[in-house]
Amino acid sequence: MSSIRDLMSTYPMLVSAIAATGGGLALVYALRAYLLPKPIPGKKGRRKKLWWAELAEKHDSPIVQFFFPMMQASIVVADYREARDILLRRSKEFIRGQANCDSWIGLLPGHFIAMEDAHPRFKDAKALGKDLMTPSFLHNVSAPSSYEMVMNLIQLWKLKADVAQGSPFDASEDLSQLTFNIMEAAALGVDATETSMARHLAKLREARLPQGRGGPALVEFPDWEESDLLEALHAFENAAGRALVAPSPWLFHVFNNLFSSRLRKARAARKAALTTYIDGARQRYAKDPEAFVALSAVDHMILREAQAMAKANTTTSHLTLELEDGLIGYMIGGQDSTHSTLCFTAKRLAKHQDIQQKLRDVLRAAHPNAVREGRQPTVEEITKTQIHYLDALIQEILRADPRGTIIIFTLNGPTIKGKGFDVPESRRSATSAKNAGGVGDWAETTYSGEEFLPERWLVQTEGGGEEGTYDSMAGPFLSFSSGTRSCWGQRLAYLELKLIITLLVWNFEFGRLPEELDDWKVIEGMFTRPKNTYVRLTAL
Repeated sequence: MSSIRDLMSTYPMLVSAIAATGGGLALVYALRAYLLPKPIPGKKGRRKKLWWAELAEKHDSPIVQFFFPMMQASIVVADYREARDILLRRSKEFIRGQANCDSWIGLLPGHFIAMEDAHPRFKDAKALGKDLMTPSFLHNVSAPSSYEMVMNLIQLWKLKADVAQGSPFDASEDLSQLTFNIMEAAALGVDATETSMARHLAKLREARLPQGRGGPALVEFPDWEESDLLEALHAFENAAGRALVAPSPWLFHVFNNLFSSRLRKARAARKAALTTYIDGARQRYAKDPEAFVALSAVDHMILREAQAMAKANTTTSHLTLELEDGLIGYMIGGQDSTHSTLCFTAKRLAKHQDIQQKLRDVLRAAHPNAVREGRQPTVEEITKTQIHYLDALIQEILRADPRGTIIIFTLNGPTIKGKGFDVPESRRSATSAKNAGGVGDWAETTYSGEEFLPERWLVQTEGGGEEGTYDSMAGPFLSFSSGTRSCWGQRLAYLELKLIITLLVWNFEFGRLPEELDDWKVIEGMFTRPKNTYVRLTAL
């Protein structure tokens, strides 16, 4: 297989060659689109990411295949037990897959997600971010960054809640900016006072804001001034999401890179932003390597780069592409995934008032010193205190409102959300049959897969107390995949969600929304998120 640099050197020539026939292909595509049947007005198609589960149900089989013309056939596994067995015990039998690599190679060719494990540059690319999911980095860098940024959001939402007076307002962009600021701080070392949240809060404090009246009408606040880097992240996320569902991801990227002005602008913004921080970290390290202290992701990656250069006995880095793509991939994953989960969290808290109140009671019981002293729980108190009901709530949100990663192991439908198929043991794989046991179908439990019930993740154990003990293996769950190829950033996701949800529920009551605003339409991309995220907040 060619190296990344070989691929990148040939990529422009490939693009030019295809561009020569691009006009004709575009004309054929436009004619095809014109001739295809049009949807019935007012009727919408099914969500793409539900289609795989529906395909299995339609054919009454846990394993089905599908293909597009001139494309390789694909297999859908709609059975949790078999999917987990493959991911956990048989990963060496399966490569990441050309479709997966093609979905990323046109965007982040230097990121390990765009490479097979056997790729000659895979280990170097992955080693650059080796420190970012360690307990040390998570607790010394990621957690304080998350805490500082969510405190900024709390100030903003207290101001908005005071102005809205019980009326709803749109929270999606606020949560997007929060997660972006968290990743800016952790990845690049941006200070909380220099973030978009801090600037926006100052802007609102000086503005004449419309007053809510406590009714169902939305209160509209001034728009955010979106940074070029955040817009770049959105552009990359959008392109990745579209590639993942395209019949030919590689071909999609060829045309998208060629014709998308948004993506060209995003690449320029990314280069301008990252170069400043990468060059700054390199200069600080070169000035005094012994005194260099890593305070952010870019700092840690520069240290890894220096180690690779020393090992290769060179003073010239050969990992600049991997460094830039590794940073942007880290930020995309941390920003968009947590944003989508927080949007679903806000909607779930408003819809399930009993769950929200139980969580608040449990949080206050777990942090008695903070209650007694009339203060926020500290970052150390939150990260070091295990609260089983909070863990169960987070797991249930991730199960019920999956991140949307397309892995063909279904995240909806049989065994995950509904009853699975009756599969005789004789038809199961040898490793699955050998390791039978545990819950492989929510229909086998007292908890329906369709309902939102954090309690499904709590089991009664000796000394576990009345609440029960959180058990991540209580039933089917694949939102982060499993085994050696499970989501690289899942520890970061759980840490951030634990901090953010604790502080938001500690400071606000999420009121029930008017029926007309309580919809569950979604936007599909690399991560699935609600189309609308409105909140009615009361500061506590």
